[in-house]
Amino acid sequence: MRTSSLLLLVASAAIAQAGPLGPGAAAPALKVANIVKGKQVNLAKGVHVVEFWATWCGPCKVSIPHLTELAKKHKGKVDFTGVSVWENGDDQLGQVKKFVAEWGDKMDYNVAFDGEAKFMAENWMTAAGQNGIPASFLVKDGKILWIGHPMSGLDTAIDQVLAGTFDAAKAKADFDQRAKQAEAQQKMAAERQKQMKPFTDAIKAKDGDAILKAVDAIPAFSEMASYYRYMGLSQIGDARADEYGKKLADDANVPAETLNSIAWPMVMDNAKKPNYALGLYIAERAAKKTEMSNWMILDTYGLALFRNGQKDKAIEVQTKAVGLASSAQDADAASRKELAERLELFKKG
Repeated sequence: MRTSSLLLLVASAAIAQAGPLGPGAAAPALKVANIVKGKQVNLAKGVHVVEFWATWCGPCKVSIPHLTELAKKHKGKVDFTGVSVWENGDDQLGQVKKFVAEWGDKMDYNVAFDGEAKFMAENWMTAAGQNGIPASFLVKDGKILWIGHPMSGLDTAIDQVLAGTFDAAKAKADFDQRAKQAEAQQKMAAERQKQMKPFTDAIKAKDGDAILKAVDAIPAFSEMASYYRYMGLSQIGDARADEYGKKLADDANVPAETLNSIAWPMVMDNAKKPNYALGLYIAERAAKKTEMSNWMILDTYGLALFRNGQKDKAIEVQTKAVGLASSAQDADAASRKELAERLELFKKG
């Protein structure tokens, strides 16, 4: 994700919680509003993977090629169905259709849309305590055998089911253990949110001094104090935010992705208070941290260079970003098009 927001500061990670649906239970009906690609399958017979995703979900985009590979590997033995859930916007079906069309053969399995009734989201995801996507369910002859991330054990589970060596009892025990761990994580997240309340209250009040005071008083902020000072102050447009933004750029321990999320809003087209010089300073350090190998960070760096009048260097960096994105699994067709269009704008000046 490019932009930063207060939601990124206060939202806890999506985690699983204990629910009535799990390995060993009968699979709910595969009741969707629309079949966008492929066919409607019958879960009562054969081996199936039902995977949940959304057009806005970055990790889902990473897992799509993997699911396609598995679908091709097990063609004729396992049916794969991706179900779009939790979509946003007015024309949700339209955006799902557009997404699937743009991915083409890279998303080569059955695709369905949950729809306004949200039957799949409620009767599968919520019932199984799955609050994050992508999430996949492995089903055989109408019974759920395994639940988890499609890139964390699904391929092994499928191989074992087909070979007749799948340990259903172990799968259930593993799932139950993850649910217990997730419950503990949720309690920790709730405590963290409670600790952060003075910080979020200060932002709502647009009180810069209160923001700085709150950061210093929250133990969880100690390792990334400069980051939270910057984020809090930038949310309210306090000029002191730039000071902490520069400190972050100079901190060897701050991840490149964090710097990128800070630099992008500074140089993008609709920046309310653009600071092109500082944006370039931060973007350049982010690019160097990744040794100029991340297409999204280079895109930010290229735009920062262009904003600062360094046209030739911007074209050079953006050209590399376009090249990297062309083969990156996390770059969809829309992102590649956006990068290419930005490169043409740079060339035109």
